[in-house]
Amino acid sequence: MIIIIKQIFRLFGIIFLQTILINTSFLESVYFFPYIYFAFILWLPLNTDLYFTTIIAFVLGLFMDCVFGVFGVHALACVVVNLIRIQFISLTFKDKRELNNREPSFTSFNVNTYSFFIVFACCIHSLTIFLIEGLKNSFSFQLTLNFIFTTIFSCTALFILDLLFRRHASKYGR
Repeated sequence: MIIIIKQIFRLFGIIFLQTILINTSFLESVYFFPYIYFAFILWLPLNTDLYFTTIIAFVLGLFMDCVFGVFGVHALACVVVNLIRIQFISLTFKDKRELNNREPSFTSFNVNTYSFFIVFACCIHSLTIFLIEGLKNSFSFQLTLNFIFTTIFSCTALFILDLLFRRHASKYGR
């Protein structure tokens, strides 16, 4: 029960950071806009059910679509990130007994694996968003710059959040 309450507070905290602080601060930026809301999906406990995380990712993406005023872009990006997360966890942990309520962090993975996980997820998320935007408009140099800078700033924001709110892998799943 404590894990569920912790996840609910984390969800509201990340949504608050994305919608109130980041959206108002970076709204006028031309080349980059950091996305951190999908960190909630990345930081769910490793043993969370596949279908449950997919539904959570879709609902979170739909909510962010309403916030950003687009239709389905963030929902698709969240579901794709969730699928990447599931594959990454299944490749990293062969034994399912290792997953007992651990969360992805520097302590549950090693530093290189966790860094690759965050950077790859940021790239996939940004690529999904900007590919859809490119199909809607046309591919341009500015769209490529947007992808690069958004990915860099999103990764940086996620690493800072992870360091600020240090999440430890508990031996007993608490």
